[in-house]
Amino acid sequence: MAYSGGSGRPFGNPYAISSGSGVKRKLDAEAYKTFVCKTCRIDISGETSLIQHLLGKRHLSTSGGKVFAGLLPNKWGISPELTPDFHERLANEGKPGWKNSNAGRGGGKGSGSSGSSAPALQKIGMSWESERLLHEALHASSELAKPVIRPSLAPGLEPADKKQQSNSSTRRASVPPAAPGNPRLKATRESLPVFHHRAEILSMIASNQVIILEGETGCGKTTQVAQYILEEAADRRTPCYVVCTQPRRISAIGVSERVADERGEQIGGVVGYSVRMESRVSQATCLQ
Repeated sequence: MAYSGGSGRPFGNPYAISSGSGVKRKLDAEAYKTFVCKTCRIDISGETSLIQHLLGKRHLSTSGGKVFAGLLPNKWGISPELTPDFHERLANEGKPGWKNSNAGRGGGKGSGSSGSSAPALQKIGMSWESERLLHEALHASSELAKPVIRPSLAPGLEPADKKQQSNSSTRRASVPPAAPGNPRLKATRESLPVFHHRAEILSMIASNQVIILEGETGCGKTTQVAQYILEEAADRRTPCYVVCTQPRRISAIGVSERVADERGEQIGGVVGYSVRMESRVSQATCLQ
């Protein structure tokens, strides 16, 4: 719209106004597409953004659920006019499942009916190969959805494939042999703080299903406690299998090599490790 300097009534070029002297000057186009919400009092650029704002949670919370309460003049002193189909678009956007489309905008040729609540279906082309792959995918998904009926077995029996899988993924605990030890590292092991609590730790493990051992870094929690369990199991001839986890590959390898060295053994025997793409374990492994 345009304004006359005297009357302020709209006429002519939408981006020009006339001053009292009759000299026309251009106004920034932004002035005629910037709306100010009367409720929230914020600048909004364009009708589409205005509709999204009016349907947003922030506006509805401020307005008490009222969608449109009017507009205020913007910083140029202008209240831009809304298009004739603004309220229709606002109502349609608020409908569940409505998608903004050209339907109902202007009623031009090829546009859908103004009362449509969803965009019209469109026909798309598809090659023969794509259609074949789609049919195969749909058939495969329908086959996966079918329930699998397994034959019932007598109590105590289980399918052969399940038994084979269980045996392959479960390692049987065994009695660890007595370690020869490494005299060179014996003094170092006994100097660690955890060494003075060896008996107490083994007693707690024997009398509890779960224990939490807390200590400073370097006190020997990782390298020594696992060895104490192996040594106790060897003395009592008790089968055991100890698993020690580490957050990084280099830590897992380094700890296992250190423990094997302190026990005077080679890696891959009683002490081993398993990391991605590499495994050094055997049937004799009791600490991994």
